[in-house]
Amino acid sequence: MGASSLDGARRRVPWNVGANVLGFGVNLALTVFITARLAHGLGETGFGIWALIGHIAGNMNLLDFGMQVTVTRYLARHHALDEKSKINQVISSGLLFSLLPAALALLGGMAVAACAPRLFHLPADYIASSRTAILLVAASVALIFPGGVINSCLPALSRYDLLNLRNIFWSVVRVGLLWWVLDRGGGLVAVAWVCLVAQALALLLGAALSARLLPWLRLGWRHCTLPTLRSLCQFSFWAFLLSIASRLIFTADNVVVAILLGPAAVAFYAIGGSIADQLRNAMSTVTMLYAPLAAQMHALDQGESLRHLLRRGTRVAVLVLLPGILVLTLTGARILRFWLGADYAIRTTPILILLCLGAGAYALAFTCTQVLYGMNRHRVSACLSLAESAANLGLSIALATRIGAVGVAWGTFLPAAAMEAIILPAYTCCLLAIPLPAYYREVLGRPLLAAVPLAVWLTWLQRQPLIQGWVSLAGWLLPGLALYALSAWLVALHPDERAAAFAFLRRRRQLAADTAGGQARA
Repeated sequence: MGASSLDGARRRVPWNVGANVLGFGVNLALTVFITARLAHGLGETGFGIWALIGHIAGNMNLLDFGMQVTVTRYLARHHALDEKSKINQVISSGLLFSLLPAALALLGGMAVAACAPRLFHLPADYIASSRTAILLVAASVALIFPGGVINSCLPALSRYDLLNLRNIFWSVVRVGLLWWVLDRGGGLVAVAWVCLVAQALALLLGAALSARLLPWLRLGWRHCTLPTLRSLCQFSFWAFLLSIASRLIFTADNVVVAILLGPAAVAFYAIGGSIADQLRNAMSTVTMLYAPLAAQMHALDQGESLRHLLRRGTRVAVLVLLPGILVLTLTGARILRFWLGADYAIRTTPILILLCLGAGAYALAFTCTQVLYGMNRHRVSACLSLAESAANLGLSIALATRIGAVGVAWGTFLPAAAMEAIILPAYTCCLLAIPLPAYYREVLGRPLLAAVPLAVWLTWLQRQPLIQGWVSLAGWLLPGLALYALSAWLVALHPDERAAAFAFLRRRRQLAADTAGGQARA
């Protein structure tokens, strides 16, 4: 297999990106669709509590101790080297390990449910329902760990089309059931039941897809080996530290707001945080492909390919994120006003702007992190992220007591600008022998130049009373986004990248024509 495995993964990159974009678009549309329904259906306090529970569940995901990303990395490496027996050992050993975090998630859910009324100042009439919802969400988290190990086959083998099939299924089932229960007056407990059922169904589908992808896969105790488990744990330790740091950076803010300012303030902060999360998710539709590619390149000792992946990958990540940052920073207040109301627009807009700018720094760091994962050089990345999270937490607490929730957003943005936009890229470029000034010119110069027409369009649009709802928003944003796409194509992409895109489109048209011809003959 060897190099042919990597070549196949490279050929699937455009198709995988398209699948990821489709999956992200569906999930984003459904999230926007259901968020307002949840906010109004649960009420301000209920929605704040549900947002808090969601972030606690996100923190519980850390209990996998970095094993899912570890299994993905080792599966990609062994796939490149055509080592099927080692793939059996990796998945079997990973499944054995996953029983520990599943048990810890259930125990953690019980502990949080017991302490939640005092810790988060829950109103008396929400205590019972909040405790039950926490337990149900903890059960759904427990299902993630063994299912996540098996589902790692999909990204490791660059089958993001199947991964997105699983994710779209989960989103559609979850949103459909949520609308149904909210329409019938369901509260926190009903919403938590929906999430548990949807998670269980999605994990079963993911396991079935993985089994179809690797029909020769054999799982069992005899494939669980101590050397394999030791290697996985050594890699996952640093991945775990990196996950802790990332979780503290992106989700601890809501806990800080809840403890210092109360659950109602969480509702306003959570909206800004969730939108910034969607920006980062949009970027990861592309960059999530990089870790398995980097693992295969590293296994085959292709240093120049790694340097090319870092430069091009970061540039594409910035290109993907820039339009979202510009739209939300320049028109975010109007979007919030007609989406959730004037109160949300006033209190959430400053938070939204700061968190979106922080997401821009994340675009420069995420590709570096993926490449370092593939090279098994993620220790420094983990240490830097821990330092950023500590600075984030300290600044957020200090500023929240002085200027409220917007201080928490400042506490998130400032460390990100230093660590993610400067220090981590500098370390990765040094490791791969890439001159840092040339790197910044490549990954920032062209995208920023391509974004100028969109920035001008949005600045003009912000001064006009034209955006009054979703239809008018889409109508006025589409010309600007089309202008950005044209500018990015002409300015930000290299000639060989445009040629590769045309070649891919020709192959897809030829494949479609061949398929249609075969059906006609049949």
